[in-house]
Amino acid sequence: MKKITDGVYQDDDGAMHIHIEEMLDAAGYADTPENRETMMRAAIEGLRATWPHVAITVDEEPAITRVARFECPRCGYQCDAFGTTRGEAGAPEPGCVAGCMACGLPMVFDTDPLTGMLRLRTMTPADAENLSAGQVRELARIQQFAPTWTPTQRRRH
Repeated sequence: MKKITDGVYQDDDGAMHIHIEEMLDAAGYADTPENRETMMRAAIEGLRATWPHVAITVDEEPAITRVARFECPRCGYQCDAFGTTRGEAGAPEPGCVAGCMACGLPMVFDTDPLTGMLRLRTMTPADAENLSAGQVRELARIQQFAPTWTPTQRRRH
């Protein structure tokens, strides 16, 4: 990985990795939960300002990848995090499926032809035909429960 600055690294795929402990140490701050939370928010905001569409992984939450903020085309719910249902780390790539955590709308990650950046779009019937059985089950689960989840539950799923 290429070091960008203290506690910020970029992998070969272009995703950013934030190491909070290293950032706190370099800045001379004590390693407390409050400082970790503040440093994490500041680091994500700083990276978003410079690289708005880059995937970001934080050592505090290795199973969640932060991506450019997207808005659900159906309900307007805004989200900037992506994780697998098995709690595995990894950034989304074109072809990965997702469901809106508020209304359950099935979506697909693809590449914006104008910017070349990763984006989410509504799933088409052709996309749905190519889903694996596991993807169908997970999307059905999201569609069934998303409208009833509280904001805290949405962050966990």
